[in-house]
Amino acid sequence: MKAQSGIDLLVELVKKADHKTLLMSRMNCHAKNVDSIVLREDSRGQLNRAFLAWPGHRLHTNKLDDDLEVGIHDHRYDIWLLLIHGVVANVTYDRAGGPGDRLIEWRFRSGVVNGKPERERIGECRLVENSRTLLNRDSWVGQDKNVLHTIECSGAAAWFVQEGTTAKDTTTLFTKREFSTDGLYDRFATRSDVVARVLDWAKDARK
Repeated sequence: MKAQSGIDLLVELVKKADHKTLLMSRMNCHAKNVDSIVLREDSRGQLNRAFLAWPGHRLHTNKLDDDLEVGIHDHRYDIWLLLIHGVVANVTYDRAGGPGDRLIEWRFRSGVVNGKPERERIGECRLVENSRTLLNRDSWVGQDKNVLHTIECSGAAAWFVQEGTTAKDTTTLFTKREFSTDGLYDRFATRSDVVARVLDWAKDARK
């Protein structure tokens, strides 16, 4: 029997997800052409999500020597990552002293739950790459909430994110420059809109 593809699994999970859960999803999450699709919320409020990177995204520039499109960040909870489609690298970083380019450090709230994103500039810091792991479909990659990371990929790509228990109210974000959250974290109007969005992504990804 042919193994189910990651794309087929994603489509199946989206079609099974309930109305309330899917409406927690957001378009342009973190960056333009990157969607966060909420597939499940457990009894503790922990979410299982799928991130969809559409053609035209700039996650391939998530590098210290490039534009760092999304920025380097930690999370409010531990996370586990699993590949759905494409070539996706999870890259982690450490704070570092010494000479070199310094990034702007922010205290950040995405506003996904309570409204508009909020940010507060708190300093500058130099970072160095620590590890680089390609996601796969066979095993989840776990990451502590305090680890600084970003995702690198190109073309149509997708990955699952399982959240752990929320332990912080804010995250830390590092960027190369000032940034705007205008046009990010857009809501979907209906459950049907979320399903249609995922089906459109799946069609593009299969080309």
